[in-house]
Amino acid sequence: MKALTLSYPLHAALSMTLFAAVEVLTGCGAAAPCTYTSAVTISPAVGAADHLAVAPGDQQQFSALSQREPTTASAGCAVPTANPTNVTKLTPAWTVSDSTNVKISSAQDATNGLATCIGTTKSTVTVTALGALTAGGATKALGTATLTCK
Repeated sequence: MKALTLSYPLHAALSMTLFAAVEVLTGCGAAAPCTYTSAVTISPAVGAADHLAVAPGDQQQFSALSQREPTTASAGCAVPTANPTNVTKLTPAWTVSDSTNVKISSAQDATNGLATCIGTTKSTVTVTALGALTAGGATKALGTATLTCK
């Protein structure tokens, strides 16, 4: 019986193929999966309205936008660009720190986030968007803005 001898180029090619197959099967060298979080932006960050003006002068429209961003644990992941697939308009519940002088809509329609000044505020009013970023998730403060009513 004659022993099989391999030439160096063939031996190297078989070794590389075997090494690649082991990597694929064991997952070595594979990048960690990308994980994302949602960053919420409240717009405008600072608003103002005049309670003596007629609508819309006595109103300020606030909106909440969520954008997916990779977490710090996702090293090497591509940062998504701002486009309609990464940005979602939210319809949160809204609260204000001075409900005597400011009313805000939490209706799930086009008036969501519409604040109306019904009196002069002594200082800036904090406007807070409340909601959950995932279905069944806990309701929490998503972001804040400020409003001054003259």
